[in-house]
Amino acid sequence: SRRRHTRYISVTGVQTCALPISFLPEIPALIEIGKRNKISPLKIQGSSAGAFGLPQFLPSAFIRFGMDGDRNGIVSLYHPSDAAWSAANYLSSFGYRDDIPIEEKRAVIWRYNKSDAYIDAVLAVSTGIRAELDTPAEAANTPAPSETPQA
Repeated sequence: SRRRHTRYISVTGVQTCALPISFLPEIPALIEIGKRNKISPLKIQGSSAGAFGLPQFLPSAFIRFGMDGDRNGIVSLYHPSDAAWSAANYLSSFGYRDDIPIEEKRAVIWRYNKSDAYIDAVLAVSTGIRAELDTPAEAANTPAPSETPQA
C-alpha cells in the first residue's frame, strides 16, 4: 500500500514550527485580518490548529464568513454578536435554513464540526432559542400562576 506523506514548511519567528502545506493559504488571510482590524497578526491568539475566536474559525473562514454583528465597524470573533452572525453566515452559506429536514441540518453542521455530540448540542440550543422567540412577549413577561391554592 502507498503511504501518504504530508509535506511541511518550516516557519521561523518567535518559535520554529512545522506547518502542513495546506496551512499556507491561512497566512495571507491572517495578514489581511490584521490589516482590516488594525492589529498585528501576531496578537491574534488561537488554538494550535490556527482557529480563533468564539466560533474557532481559521483565518480564511474569517475572511469569507466574518460579519460585524454589532455594527461597530470591526469584525471580532471574540465578541458574541460578531461571532454569532459569523457562525450563522457560515452555516447559511452551506444551506442551513430553519425549514430544512433535520438530517440536512446535521450535514451542514457536520461541515463545521465533525462531532455528533456537538451537532446534538447545537440543535438543542437552536430548538430552545426558537421556542423562546416563538413565545409571545406578553406570555414571556407574565408570571407563572402560583402553585399554592389561594383562599
